[in-house]
Amino acid sequence: MVTSLHSFPGRTPATVIPYRVLVSRPLRDWLRGAPAQLRGYLAGVVSVLRVDPFATTVAFETYAIGEAYRLAMFPAGRGYLGYTVVHERHVVLLTHLGWA
Repeated sequence: MVTSLHSFPGRTPATVIPYRVLVSRPLRDWLRGAPAQLRGYLAGVVSVLRVDPFATTVAFETYAIGEAYRLAMFPAGRGYLGYTVVHERHVVLLTHLGWA
């Protein structure tokens, strides 16, 4: 899937190849019983990670922990999402989640 961000007459549109977001098995199992609010936060973060896993937004901040591992912090200290970015393969692997 290729997504065009902008369309400018007379120019080739900018394209973004989305990242594939995978969830580790332990995290996926834990999410089955997660509260709806957490699942909503996670869905929002994942939608941003698919486009740019290095982005910091108004909704959440990201912090680099090493070269490939990152943390997305939920608003008001509600929790965090840990993930690894494999840039060469356009893959984001969600690995850790903390929720208060």
